[in-house]
Amino acid sequence: FVSFLQNRAHILISDPECLAGIVTRGWITFDELRIIVLDDADSLLKVGYKPEIEFILNNKSMVSTDKRTTVLFSTTVYKDVQQIAMTYLKSNYVSIDVE
Repeated sequence: FVSFLQNRAHILISDPECLAGIVTRGWITFDELRIIVLDDADSLLKVGYKPEIEFILNNKSMVSTDKRTTVLFSTTVYKDVQQIAMTYLKSNYVSIDVE
């Protein structure tokens, strides 16, 4: 598993807690990251993953927002989701509402 990660995996799918653990162990860095997806962000925040999400997005190896695309999907957009969007998405992010 570790050698797979260190050999530049192109896609990594993980929950925030597991990813934070992988980063803490030094198994991966985000130096070459180009796209990060936060799927079901409202649910992730409701179950308490905000510290892990912020740890990941504030990691010293994380590329800046101008060098990466951050995609955030959320069924509902409440205060914490808005805060994550305003802090970690590009300033000209697009919001699409489906009714």
